Amino acid sequence: MPFVKKISIKLKLSLILSLLFFAEPGFAQTMSMPSYSTTGTFTITLNNVYSWAIQEANGSTWKTVYTGSAFEARSPITVTKPKGTYSYRLYNCVPNVNGCSYSSTKTIIINVPDPVPLAPTLTVPTTDADGTYSISWSNPQHAHHFVVEESLNSGSWSKITTTSDNSRSFSGKGNGTWSYRVSACNTAGDCSSNSSIKSVKVALVVEPANFSYTYDALGRLIQTQKHGLIKTSYCYDKAGNRLSVSEGGIDGDPCAEY
Repeated sequence: MPFVKKISIKLKLSLILSLLFFAEPGFAQTMSMPSYSTTGTFTITLNNVYSWAIQEANGSTWKTVYTGSAFEARSPITVTKPKGTYSYRLYNCVPNVNGCSYSSTKTIIINVPDPVPLAPTLTVPTTDADGTYSISWSNPQHAHHFVVEESLNSGSWSKITTTSDNSRSFSGKGNGTWSYRVSACNTAGDCSSNSSIKSVKVALVVEPANFSYTYDALGRLIQTQKHGLIKTSYCYDKAGNRLSVSEGGIDGDPCAEY
């Protein structure tokens, strides 16, 4: 029995020394962690803890996410979180010595770049007759903005806009095959592959000129009009000889001065 008694004495002594350690005047519980992460994975390190819990808040509500003892606090705690801002505080209890208390709050910002979006789906009209048309594209997940490129008649590509919109309108386009491709980019500027190339063939339709003619009582041409507007005026003398030709509209009688 002396051997058992000796073990009992050692255990009691170990407990007393442990309590004395936590009761030292300089004792202070600490929790260390970074304040910023671009990977979403970080570590929390504890010191001078006995029976502890770590609480987390992503907003105003706190919840306990880790608990343990002094022995379990010897290794850093690895935490993985998605994008956001998270606060942590330590709740530590030392029985019969310091009681229970909270540490100061630590906050970390997780800024993990969004994944690269998939290529958008592009929609383009196949033909156009007046040089005015619109193109549009889908909005894949994680897309922040789009890069739109254009090519005429299979020539070189040129960037025409970087936009957060999902469409683009054009006017004044001449005859030819206008091709387009679009890529989607995340907040970090990492862009997808280009969409499938889509083309619109512009073939302008020229309206025929609409002319009308005005004659005097003697059957002489005195005015021509194009699309309802006076184009040319003619003036004659009493013998029927043409005196003048005036281009454009003239107020009053074009022959008044003769």
